[in-house]
Amino acid sequence: MKTLSFRARVLLTILISCLICTVSAIVVARLLITRLGNEDLVARSAAILSRVEVVREYVAGMDVLDGLIKEAVSRFPDGKLPKADQDRILKAVPIFASFSLGNKRAADDHYQFRVFSGNARKKENEATPEEVKLLEQLKSPDAKQIVVTACAWSGRCAWTRCA
Repeated sequence: MKTLSFRARVLLTILISCLICTVSAIVVARLLITRLGNEDLVARSAAILSRVEVVREYVAGMDVLDGLIKEAVSRFPDGKLPKADQDRILKAVPIFASFSLGNKRAADDHYQFRVFSGNARKKENEATPEEVKLLEQLKSPDAKQIVVTACAWSGRCAWTRCA
């Protein structure tokens, strides 16, 4: 077996060093980009959640719901409201107003706003198995009001608020 010349060994050492440096730089860059992406996703989600909370508090502070309900009861004692009146009352409900705002430009912001429940009235609001775990986490005695779940490689972030 022929041994490598000194020149070939030096070139091979340089080549292997360059390869190791390139691979490690790619790995480090990927990890940093992923971390920064997750931090940005969490920050954007926090801003959207904050905006939704402000709307809920603002609509609740307007205190128009009671007046609308009293007006509807006096105008429709049988409880059969026209669709327009039902929508007007629904838009005065604080949590509905905040959900509407959350959905408003979600697609433009590359964001999916979803309201889920363990016992939802509408099928589309039924919790997925992943969301059921979040609900169980919120029901525990030491639960915080807001839970953030960020999945590093999927680029998804779930914000859950305990109502």
